[in-house]
Amino acid sequence: MSKPKKTEPCTIASLVELRPQLRQAGIDLLSRREHSRDELHSKLTRRFYGQIDDAIRLSFEPLLTDILDDFAQRGWQSDERFARFFLRTRFQRGQGPLRIQQELRQRRVADDIVRMTLADSDADWFELARAGAAKKLGVRGELAKIRLADQKEKARLYRFLGYRGFNPDQIQYALDACCEAHDEQDERWDW
Repeated sequence: MSKPKKTEPCTIASLVELRPQLRQAGIDLLSRREHSRDELHSKLTRRFYGQIDDAIRLSFEPLLTDILDDFAQRGWQSDERFARFFLRTRFQRGQGPLRIQQELRQRRVADDIVRMTLADSDADWFELARAGAAKKLGVRGELAKIRLADQKEKARLYRFLGYRGFNPDQIQYALDACCEAHDEQDERWDW
């Protein structure tokens, strides 16, 4: 068997050739999932910038900006919609509002959109923190044996929930709920 030949990447030599390819690649990406404008810009730049001829490199950025503006105007790409989608998926993964906010900012979603998305959300962050703590304790299969009065165990759970993106009030609520659940469990087994 012979090895497949490596093909040289084809060079795009004109804007007339580049525009429809950029546009179609953007549509393909958006058809799979929501993207922030910055994500779309980065992915398209990585994909095409190395393939374009030096003569049209200066025109690449304005062309890409024009295409992304067209996508936004048509409603195909929206940072607001992306932020809502992102919040939903991260909430389902058990991540808290601080981590979601940080990740949206890393994706260069505007701060006002991030604040609005979190404020408009009907997510119960306190209950999500409690559920995350219970799951973390239950994963070990020793829920009945764990004494949350132990400071090391509380600190471990506090760090875990902090890393997941919950604020101190939400973490304290989760710790209190787990302590109550543990105390109730002890009373049931006290014969």
